[in-house]
Amino acid sequence: MDGDADAHDDGRDADARFRIHSRLELIGFLRGVVERHEPVGVEFGSADFVVSALLDVDPERNRIVCDYAADAGAMTRLLRASELRFATHLDSIGIRFASGRAAPTSYTGAPAFTVPIPDSILRIQRREGYRLRIPLGRPLHCEVADPNAPEHKLMLRVRDISVCGLSLMAIPPSVKVEGGTIFRNCTIALPESLGIVHVDIEVMQAPVSLGGRCGCRFVAPGMTVSTQIQRYITRMEREINAKQ
Repeated sequence: MDGDADAHDDGRDADARFRIHSRLELIGFLRGVVERHEPVGVEFGSADFVVSALLDVDPERNRIVCDYAADAGAMTRLLRASELRFATHLDSIGIRFASGRAAPTSYTGAPAFTVPIPDSILRIQRREGYRLRIPLGRPLHCEVADPNAPEHKLMLRVRDISVCGLSLMAIPPSVKVEGGTIFRNCTIALPESLGIVHVDIEVMQAPVSLGGRCGCRFVAPGMTVSTQIQRYITRMEREINAKQ
């Protein structure tokens, strides 16, 4: 299972116009991910997930070399999986592709695994990276401390989210925030055992009167936070596409 596997990585691929088939171009994107050391989420099976990285892209051998995850049990299951789904970012551009079975190998003396170079990748570019609009039926909330009274916690609804930031809704009029305000130690409880995100966020756009909505960015989120959010976005999009 090789070239055709990636045709399934986004359900009914409604974003076909964003799909790149040029081998030269897609190899360029993949090498960019290698050079930037971007974290890569790899999904397989119905719910398994590991965090990896692309170590090398080898067109002559038609393979991508990927870093071995720390979870030995998950890696055993990954190597048995018939299909892998990859998600990462490069310069605020979402990159997704799928492959068939992985094969174990080593790279610079350390364990690694390889997958075939895909026939295409999905390239998604939006403002501040790809933003997922939160479905009304699957609300997401962010708990923040009132900057004017830190002991007071606010549970704010998330309008949309990306690996770079989010928009919050229903900011109470009594909470005075402006561009540059930083909410410390915010928590976002992701659904379906995806974990709790702990992150600082900075207000980039002051709340507007309608719904008290404000745009925010994550402050130095780190790889763990970015991976958790990317995994959530990928899973939600799969659900949305399956219903179309």
